[in-house]
This record gives sequence, C-alpha cells and structure tokens, in this order.
Amino acid sequence: MKNEIWKYKDYKDLLTDKITAEKGLSKSGLAKACNCQSAYISQILNGHANLSAEQLLSAGEYINLSESEIDFFILLHSFNKAGTSQLRKYYKTKIDEFIEHSLNLSKRLDVKNTLTEDEKAKYYSSWLYTVIHLMTTLPEKMTIERISSHLSITQSKASDVTNFLQTCGLIQKKNNYYLPGKTRFHLDSNSHLLPLMHLNSRNLVIEKIQKFKTSELSSNLIYSSAITLSKDDFKKIKNILISAIQDSKEIIKDSSEEVLGLFNLDFIEIN
Repeated sequence: MKNEIWKYKDYKDLLTDKITAEKGLSKSGLAKACNCQSAYISQILNGHANLSAEQLLSAGEYINLSESEIDFFILLHSFNKAGTSQLRKYYKTKIDEFIEHSLNLSKRLDVKNTLTEDEKAKYYSSWLYTVIHLMTTLPEKMTIERISSHLSITQSKASDVTNFLQTCGLIQKKNNYYLPGKTRFHLDSNSHLLPLMHLNSRNLVIEKIQKFKTSELSSNLIYSSAITLSKDDFKKIKNILISAIQDSKEIIKDSSEEVLGLFNLDFIEIN
C-alpha cells in the first residue's frame, strides 16, 4: 500500500484503508492519537465532518506516514475541506503537482528496496558497512589494504565487510579495486532501523574523538553544550538548525566526492 499512496483522492479513504490493512492500527487507537472519542472518528470517516489540522497531523503520525506523505495527506485534507469550487480547483492543482514531483523524484533517484530486512539489519549493525560503502565513491582506488589502513581495522575485517557489500550489490570489484555497485536502497523515516543508524554514526564520532590530537579537534567542528532555555526559544533554535541542514543538503547534493565526512547534529529536549 505504501507505494500506492499517491492514488488517493480523499484523506478519509487513506485513513480507512490504513486502519483496515495494517496490524496494530484501529479506530480506537486513532481516536486516542487524535484525543477524541471513537464515535467521533466513525462520524468523520463515514460523514461530512473533518478532522482539525492538529488532529490530522496526529492521525498521519499514527498511521506511520513519512514526512512527504504527511504533506500529501494535508493537501488531501485541504481539498476535502475546501468550500468553493475555485478553492477545490486550486488544491487539485497542488495535489497533481505534488504527485508528479514525487513520482519524478523517485524515478530520478532510482530507489530500489532490493535488500532484505536481514541484509538491512546487518548493514546497520556497524558503522563499518556504511563508511566502506561510501569510501568506494571517492576518487582514490579502494583496495582491502587501503580500507584497512584508513579505518585502522584488520584486512580480515575489511574483507568480511566488502564481501557482504558485494553480495548485496552495493559495491563491485574490478581489478582488485572496489567501486560503487548498482544496488540502491532507501531507509524509510519510520523504519525500526533508524535509531540504530543514528547510534552507529554517533559511536563513530565517539571513537574518533578519543583518538583525535588537539590539532584535529580544532580542525573539525565538534560542539557540545548542556543548556536551559524557554520552550519558544527551543523551537526557534530548532528551526535555525533545520534551515542549516536543508542548506547543507543542497550543497552536498551537487558536490563532487573528494573527502568522506560525517554529519551529525543533535539538539534535543531532555525530559
């Protein structure tokens, strides 16, 4: 169903199908997520009433929609609530544009979920798999010896990782050099492996910091600070950092592969 989300014309149909098709989802669970009664949810799904914008966001999170899918979900909601034909036409155009953009983006990236869940789990079991995978995109010709030396691991360990990546099609070997493979895969924003990916990345930073010389600490950007601030200012800083991430992603997208970097940014509320 996830690949068919763009077929929906009504956000209520999407809600109903998700609740019916996926285990663990229910009208009562949706009502709890939206902070309302189950009878009201039934009235929404079967009648002309609509969820509020706040309830809609909670509903999208409850049925495990990704960020882009929630954007689409909100457009469907706006189309459904539109009170004039002119406004409905406006949102219909926006929906069509959103679908076309999303489908074209998917084709351009050529995202193929060809890895099994077990393979994905192994890939994210250690930072080594991700880093060695990315190293093959660098201009240097990667060999077992170079990988082993660069990452300070044994050649046996480097061989184990490269053999797995080759088996998955993520890298390929030509004349004893490793190059990027043809297989690509995408980790959904609601994947249970996402926390593991974040942990691996941060564990690598911890390992590197422990071995850094003073000069290396100053030449890299490493910042940690425990703070107290107002909830409004917390949101302001979060938005500043989100903007910085978006700007950085635009630069990274068109940048040539010359060096291997690690981008972690943490700004969390400690309850």
